[in-house]
Amino acid sequence: MRLVMDACGRHAGLPMETVERFVDEAGQVFRFNQGLLLSTIDNISQGIAVVDADQRVIAWNQRYIDMFAYPPAMVEVGKPVADLIRFNMQRGLIDSQDIETEVAKRLDFLRQGSQYRVQRQQQDGRVLEIQGNPLPGGGFVTTYTDISSFIAVQQQLEQSNQLLEQRVAERTSELQQLNNQLQLTQQQLEATTVAKTRFFAAAGHDLMQPFNAAALFASLLRQKATEPELQQLSENLSQSLEFCRRAANRYFRFNQT
Repeated sequence: MRLVMDACGRHAGLPMETVERFVDEAGQVFRFNQGLLLSTIDNISQGIAVVDADQRVIAWNQRYIDMFAYPPAMVEVGKPVADLIRFNMQRGLIDSQDIETEVAKRLDFLRQGSQYRVQRQQQDGRVLEIQGNPLPGGGFVTTYTDISSFIAVQQQLEQSNQLLEQRVAERTSELQQLNNQLQLTQQQLEATTVAKTRFFAAAGHDLMQPFNAAALFASLLRQKATEPELQQLSENLSQSLEFCRRAANRYFRFNQT
């Protein structure tokens, strides 16, 4: 419209038909752009709401209406955003002990034009990521993204990690107990081996004494005997005792190792 008025001012002699054509063409361009914008934002999976510098709603998409289940005609151009905030608080979508204080705080935040991003869990269990960005010249655009599935996957991964850590800790504990048992068994085996070695050493000493004594007596008998038969008998007896003594030594040495 400003372009049309400027053209009329610079060209005062333009026929009215030309001016009407300019106005009609400008209106068509405006409606086309507006329709393209609305079609674009209506096909976005995010909910979108735009307010002007006076905190009044000037644009939104159907996804925004569906996300918050607004009644028909609740959201309209020029609607104070404070009414929508208050309505959501009264329904319990936003926790607050003092509704009016919370509404005033949020309006001040919009006026300051500070960018923000938060996550909020709804009463029905959905988790929304809300991101706000200021507009040039005033106003604010807010997007609402349903990230419930992402949060659910994240929680499942955390639970899986916790379960995995628990299983690793349990297996580590079991391995440590098994290692302790093996060490105890090894200690018992070493103690048994030492005891066995001591036993066979003592038994060998005690059993070899009679052999040694018998061998000594056989040697004396061979020295004292004068008859050939007795000398041969004592010689055989000495050899047998020596054989038994050597066999006993080998047996005890084998069992001590």
